[in-house]
Amino acid sequence: MEENKTISALDSNSFLKLSKVDLKGRAEQAVQAVKDGWVDAIEASIMIKKTEQVLDYMKEEIKPLALSKMVEKSDSLYGVDITKSMLGVKYDYSQCGSLEWNELNEKLADIKKKMADIEKFLKTLTKSTTIVDEETGEITTLNPPIKTGTEGLTLKVK
Repeated sequence: MEENKTISALDSNSFLKLSKVDLKGRAEQAVQAVKDGWVDAIEASIMIKKTEQVLDYMKEEIKPLALSKMVEKSDSLYGVDITKSMLGVKYDYSQCGSLEWNELNEKLADIKKKMADIEKFLKTLTKSTTIVDEETGEITTLNPPIKTGTEGLTLKVK
């Protein structure tokens, strides 16, 4: 008789039967362990990153198998609603034959390129700079762009 080969993380006695509230509770317990100093925050971040990579790989490999197993358009299992649907829908208008759309798209591409060139120049500014338009004599003061973002960690698994 063949042994039941399940991955411990997918064991039906653990994660499959947990509710959304239970999952949040487990996450809160893990966060509290870090806050209380029982687990190092950097090590926890590394563990999360590696777990994400394992799960990403699993999702990619298991997704086609799960799709082929779905007979109905929707189902419910272990408190999870499962719906088979088209995701990430994109439209390609270039083959529609609309002359107006093609013309506007071409203009948009030109504008985007010009803006990218200007942005590349503006990124080099470190202080206010005055420029003079040689054709019109118009004087303009350019300021460096405002750089925004949030501080975070970048984790790359070797």
